[in-house]
Amino acid sequence: MYMSPIWQGVIQMYSVVLGLEVLGNPVGFVRGLKKGTVGLFYHPLQGAVLGPEEFMEGVVLGSREFVGGTVGGISGVLGKVTGVLGDTAANLTMDEEFQSQRKRERTRGNVGQSLEGAARGVFAGVTGVISQPIKGAKKEGLLGLVKGAGKGVLGLVLRPTGGLIDLTSATFNAVQRKTKVGNYDITQLRPPRFIGQPKFVSPYSPHKAEGYALFLALENGRLSGDGDIYFDFVELEENPLRNLLVTNNRFLVIKRNAMFDRFEEEEVVMFRDMCGKTRAERSRVVVPVLEEQGWFLSSKKKLQTSSRQLEVPSPKKAAEIVSLVNQAYQEYRTTQTKKSS
Repeated sequence: MYMSPIWQGVIQMYSVVLGLEVLGNPVGFVRGLKKGTVGLFYHPLQGAVLGPEEFMEGVVLGSREFVGGTVGGISGVLGKVTGVLGDTAANLTMDEEFQSQRKRERTRGNVGQSLEGAARGVFAGVTGVISQPIKGAKKEGLLGLVKGAGKGVLGLVLRPTGGLIDLTSATFNAVQRKTKVGNYDITQLRPPRFIGQPKFVSPYSPHKAEGYALFLALENGRLSGDGDIYFDFVELEENPLRNLLVTNNRFLVIKRNAMFDRFEEEEVVMFRDMCGKTRAERSRVVVPVLEEQGWFLSSKKKLQTSSRQLEVPSPKKAAEIVSLVNQAYQEYRTTQTKKSS
């Protein structure tokens, strides 16, 4: 059948426009509905030719395809629309740190993570009214105070709203995945192999793999996104589970949150803030650092020598941590010297 180029162009334009996520991709929904409806009749008829048992299998398979095309299709449309609304709410906060954190959390797309994000959005929205102006004042003085106040007011409304929208979107997307025919959950049996620098494949090390898995799992890979490279880790306690994680730019203590089944930062020390090597004092690790001193509205602050102290289970653990951190710190300083020369 002949079709004029103009008419073909009009059809293609409608396909593109109706396939946009901001509209929920109705073209994809119609295709899924068509496939599900065809499958509802095709599979039973195909099975009936082979026998009664195959006919019943065809009915089950056809019903699953139909549910996947209708319920799953509608859920997919609503998930995409609410996802776009969540993106809009996040952009309106004008808070880049919040936007990048939300983007990392959405990569997992699970309902539990979104539920935690919604709760954290409510908390951050309320506390942001005070914390954002203080944070802005520390960075830019009076101008930062004004900017922070604006972010705090916007976040008071938009952060909780965006969190609830993301939770709704994740729920719809979960329904779509569960109703999709041929969608199977694959469980990983062991952590991925760690490939260090220089990049060559070495024998599999459970210790390095476990630490690298922690590195990647922490806030959905935030450290990797910040440009950090995994160095090593030390297990501090088993109950509750606490670990010390070391990268090329920092070391941090992370603790497992049993309620949300994830690790959270407990303490962080950046190598750029250190002014010397760490030392062990019995079951304590002492870290010399430079800290800013001065009035929070002032843009000019003085650096003064101070120390951070980390309590660990035993002197042996303290010695192990000191050796590991000092090795990573020395490599950091060597890298910085090469960059500046």
